[in-house]
Amino acid sequence: MSPLVKVTIPLLHGQQLVICKELVTRTVKYCYNKGDFDGMRKLIATSSYRQSRLCCNSIVDWDVKLNELTLEEMWIKIKDNILEAVRKCIPVITYNDKKASRRRKPVWMNDRAMAAFRKKKKAYDWYLRSKEGKDYVEYVKLRNTAKSEVRNAVRNYEKDIASKAKKNPKAFYRYVNGKIKGRTEFIKHTCSLNG
Repeated sequence: MSPLVKVTIPLLHGQQLVICKELVTRTVKYCYNKGDFDGMRKLIATSSYRQSRLCCNSIVDWDVKLNELTLEEMWIKIKDNILEAVRKCIPVITYNDKKASRRRKPVWMNDRAMAAFRKKKKAYDWYLRSKEGKDYVEYVKLRNTAKSEVRNAVRNYEKDIASKAKKNPKAFYRYVNGKIKGRTEFIKHTCSLNG
């Protein structure tokens, strides 16, 4: 859970308005798979001495640059050059921690199935509050509708994956392997037990 920020606003006649807001934290991550590694290599190889203002394209002679430095100072110089190259050549992604912690919806979930699922959840919450028979009957209807919508969504997604298997084999095998992973251990154990 994100930390809360408490804001107190003074009002007339000595009253106060207290507002609690949830503090949104943002995380920045480097997106290494979209990085420009050739440019990064050039930057590290052609880093200039900023203090002496040499030409930007001169190749760094690390022996000269690190001469007469202690091991700790050498590491700091090398690390600073690498981090500067990373900042310039690797793009970053910023996202809210609250949104990142949510589970992603399944790949087969479409809008109709999601809407049916939300209606079912609302009806169930309503039934838990009221505990009336008519609310339970309404929940059961929406539960059955949501179940059929989910089944249709899965069926349509599987048909779509199967029809595009030749054009997009990665998606097909990703889906198939995701379905098989739970069964492989069971098959290994049954084979070893039966001989």
